[in-house]
Formats: sequence, C-alpha cells, structure tokens
Amino acid sequence: MKTAIGVFLACILLLGCSKQKEETSLIVNGKKYSRQQIAKAALIFKQNMMNALPEHTLQSVTSDMRPIVAREIITNQLMLEEAKKRKLQVDSNLVNKALEKFKSKYSSQSDFENELAALGETEDDVKKELEKGALLDTLLKIILVNADTASEKECHDFYNQNSSRYKSSPRFRVSQIFFAADSSKNKAEWEKSRKNAYQLLKKLKAGMKFETAAAANNQSDGDMGWFRKGDLKEELQKEIEQKKIGEISDVICTDIGFHIIKKTDEEGERVLSYEEVRENVAKTLSVKKRTDYMSHFVDSLIKIAKITYVDTSLMPRD
Repeated sequence: MKTAIGVFLACILLLGCSKQKEETSLIVNGKKYSRQQIAKAALIFKQNMMNALPEHTLQSVTSDMRPIVAREIITNQLMLEEAKKRKLQVDSNLVNKALEKFKSKYSSQSDFENELAALGETEDDVKKELEKGALLDTLLKIILVNADTASEKECHDFYNQNSSRYKSSPRFRVSQIFFAADSSKNKAEWEKSRKNAYQLLKKLKAGMKFETAAAANNQSDGDMGWFRKGDLKEELQKEIEQKKIGEISDVICTDIGFHIIKKTDEEGERVLSYEEVRENVAKTLSVKKRTDYMSHFVDSLIKIAKITYVDTSLMPRD
C-alpha cells in the first residue's frame, strides 16, 4: 500500500462525515462516494504529500490525484470491513488520547467546536473517525506479522547491485583556536579578543605549533573533529575549503568572536562499505517487503469486492 493510513486520516474523516446529498462517482460494496468528496480528498492528499515530501514540489506530480485517492478510499473501506469481520477491538483510552491531541491543535474547545460546526460535524463524528483509524492500525499490525524481513543474502545482493547509491559526501577535519567576543555587548572586550587573536596569528606564522598555541589558550590541541559542507558557519566554511591540509587561516571574525582554523585532514566522496550501510539496506528492503505484502493483501480484498466506477476517470491507470 503506497500511502500510510495515518497520513490519509484527514481524507477518511472528510469522507466519513459528509452528510450532503451529492453526485455519486464511486460505489464500494454499496457505499457511495460523491464527486465533491473525492475532489476534496484529492486536494488534502496532495497537500499531505507535499508536506511530507517537499522535494515533490520541484518534480512532476500528476495534477489529477483522483484515481490514486479512489484507490485509497477503496483500500480504507475494505480494510475497515475486514477489521469488523474479524471483530477487532480498539483501546478506547488510545482513541481518547488521539482525540485530545487532535483538539490540542486548536486554541480552545470553543474554537474546535466552531470549526466542526462550520463543517456540519460534531466531536462525536471526529471520535468515530479516529476509532476507524485505530481499527485500521490494529488490522495492519496483525496482517504484517506474516510479512518477511530481508535476509542477509538479499541485503548483500541489493548492496552489490546498488552500491553506487551509498556514498559519503566529502568531509574535512579542522582544528581551531577561538577567542570569544560580542561587539554588541562589550566593545572593549571585543577589541581585546581581536588583538589577542592577531598576536597569536603572528606567532603561528613565525613557527609556533598550532597544537601548542591551542593548549596555551586552554583549548586542548584545538581539534574539532570532522565536518561536512554546511556544518560550519559560512565564514569558516569558505575559508577551510580554500586551504590545503596543514594550512592555517588568517583571523576570521564572526558574530561570536575570532577564529583561527587549520585544515588537518580531508576525504573525498567514497562508496560506503556494506558494513556501514547494512542497517539502512535491511530497513529499505524490509519496508518494501511489508509494502508489497500489504498491497497483495489489499488486491485480494478488491478482487472479491463489488466496486462500481460511476466516474470511469477514477479507474486505476496502468
């Protein structure tokens, strides 16, 4: 199943609560869904997807989400029917907690009730839909118990076929001697730190070892560890990128003080070993197996369901 039940809860709520008589577009085991309901659900679905995956705003996303949403509507209804057939129960305490969390998004109880009233709904309507969501989660957990996890051989094979996907970004190791200062609070202290920094830089240029200078300023050996692009302040990042291993910067002024930095090592991009990414590979494959297993289960429910696409544009597309 391509979409998590939780993400689609807003659409379930919208569809489950509608009381208006509208033009029917889809019928699932006798339950009717209107054109207006599906259009609204498609809009919510698309907004949720953009919020969860903002990179899609720069990619081609189909403008008509209705066939995808129709599939989700069918899936949710058939799953609910299956849960009821199995006589599954939900913990009322969990539902009540979910309701309180839902209500906490509003500044007050009256704001919450007014919002629902504008939609023609009540708090009980919301609670019923949250109960459905909890029921779906319970069924999912039961079904996925039988889903396989990725074997060691499958993980190895996947890595060997896709190792180029697992690369580390370039990184560099930096040592620093830092003089704290804030010109907005104490001009005299700022000027003192500036002078100290330049005096120390002069000693470094004269041959003083960086580690010795750092220790003299109560900063151990100055080693700050490894960094990747974007980890450091922009002023420091720009300076360190221009340096070769072993080179020392001039005094760099930032909003927190004065820095003298030294590039002590660097690594280019490299393919990560299997051991380094095994956990990630196993997780990727296991999620795929669970998704495939769930999709097959839903397909089995759809095969025996009575589904009528009054609006044929909602039918699945190859």
